[in-house]
Amino acid sequence: DIHAVWIPELKFGMVSEGARLKKLMDEYGCLNVFFGEGTGVEEIVKDMESRGEEVPRDAFGYVSLAKINPGEYFSKHLAEQVG
Repeated sequence: DIHAVWIPELKFGMVSEGARLKKLMDEYGCLNVFFGEGTGVEEIVKDMESRGEEVPRDAFGYVSLAKINPGEYFSKHLAEQVG
């Protein structure tokens, strides 16, 4: 089963999504989340900037996905919420 599909075109709230997925985690004992490339970049940039971190960008000014690693970022934050 897939419990969540996150794609860049859809906005989601990490807190509300975390609460929803926590219930599923408690029920099933695991989660399967499909995470599309580029998902959550705006949220990560806002978070990094709010902490005073420099956002890595390429020569054209685009956020470097390889350097901010959205999959790792969200897996860490999701793990904190679902336990």
